[in-house]
Amino acid sequence: MNTRLKAFSESEQGILIRKELVSMAKSKEYNTSSSYSSLDLSGLSFVEKQMRYMSQYPNMNFAQYVANLKIMTRYSK
Repeated sequence: MNTRLKAFSESEQGILIRKELVSMAKSKEYNTSSSYSSLDLSGLSFVEKQMRYMSQYPNMNFAQYVANLKIMTRYSK
């Protein structure tokens, strides 16, 4: 874990976002399957992938990003 990811993951905002992403991953409403990763042959989890991405952009509007993720990954009814 790099220092930027560690700092983001331990921040108050990072903790809240992780909880939201975990609830999305546990829900059957969203497509949150693991992605291929050359770093981990078993795949990179949805939560870890998004946390890594968001940690790279500290000025990102995280609430908007998570809202967009919900729209993009929601299964149609």
